[in-house]
Amino acid sequence: MRGRPRPGRRSSRAALVVSNLVPLVAAVLLEWSLTVLLGIYVLELYAVLFWTAVKLPFAERTVVLDEEPTETRFRLFDRGWSTDLEEKRGGIRLFGWLPPVYPRNIPAFVVFTVFVAPLAALVAFIVFALSQPTITTEVVSLLLLGGLAVFLSRGVSFVTEYLWQGGYRDHSTRSLISGPFRYLAGFGVLMIVLSAAVTEASNPDGVSTAAVLVVVVAGKITAELYFYWRDHTEGGRPLFERFLDGDERRPSLPEPPDADPTAILRPRRLAVAGGGLRRGVAYLFVGGDGSLGVLFVGACLLAALVSPGAVLVVAAGVGIPVVALRAFVYWLRYGPLEYRLYADVVIEHDRLLAAPQRRLPRGAVGDVATHEPKLPQLLANESVELRPAGWSDAGPVTARHLPDGERLREWADG
Repeated sequence: MRGRPRPGRRSSRAALVVSNLVPLVAAVLLEWSLTVLLGIYVLELYAVLFWTAVKLPFAERTVVLDEEPTETRFRLFDRGWSTDLEEKRGGIRLFGWLPPVYPRNIPAFVVFTVFVAPLAALVAFIVFALSQPTITTEVVSLLLLGGLAVFLSRGVSFVTEYLWQGGYRDHSTRSLISGPFRYLAGFGVLMIVLSAAVTEASNPDGVSTAAVLVVVVAGKITAELYFYWRDHTEGGRPLFERFLDGDERRPSLPEPPDADPTAILRPRRLAVAGGGLRRGVAYLFVGGDGSLGVLFVGACLLAALVSPGAVLVVAAGVGIPVVALRAFVYWLRYGPLEYRLYADVVIEHDRLLAAPQRRLPRGAVGDVATHEPKLPQLLANESVELRPAGWSDAGPVTARHLPDGERLREWADG
């Protein structure tokens, strides 16, 4: 369910109207130029993509698929490094005047900035190029000025509504990403309407080009205000979310006992770093169901046709970032954790996020599994997994790279 409208959103609605009037004003200044109108709409899409990417790390809500705490996440793709972060609860406040950044939003941010945004920008540019625009110095000047005005108006909305008025509390990554998709779909419809309307306007007995542009801009403003109302009204949901499962809400945090823990267990730093490096190398070759490894090896083979040095450049340029990213995500998942043992419950707590992650009562432990390290003489650690009984709705607690897992096993055995 979406939140109620917050006071002071008139400024956001005004900025929305202004950003939609900019293309019309620019088109009028150049004798109702269709090229200017379409060009600024493309630049507006670029602004929407940019500010959406800026908003994503701060989105507080997540998508809950059911009532089980292990499912309080939205999976863009359920493999590899994304699931390690999407399970995280809590955020990091980088600056006092900014809302927290939530690590669980990083997968959505990466997918959006690396794949979705470039693809949407490319499609819009191709559509604009296919319209055979007339490019002159005056057109370029108006496009730059209009694009800057649209970019700034969207930025004003980001600062006033999303940050100052707490709009980030009402959004998840899914609701934010639906905005550019909606805009891109509207842009496609707009191109179809304009093509038909301009053809009619070229007829001496048809409507004028000025009337066509005014109607198009008025229709776009009306649609934008309608979607704004839907997105900011209690019970309203963004259009594309109606076809998706789950309900948006703030993820709940496990409640720790009031008493102090009897023991606190933490993983070994060297072991976590080694595990992350091993996981990163494995991900380079088997990530994405093996597709990442195929692409990596294929790129190296193509580079070998050029020169041996090119192989090293490609291997380092692709392999090092992938391994480093996967290793960092692994550390972020397990490195800051500590396991607080109480009389009848264990709490998985993240020191970096200062938030409890999981809660498992001792009476709900159904099975205890131990995983020995592959290099025990070097890392001297083991991993213990506490699996809940079938009747329990609690999630498992996996304590990796403990210097002494016997303490956790003794607690589970009572």
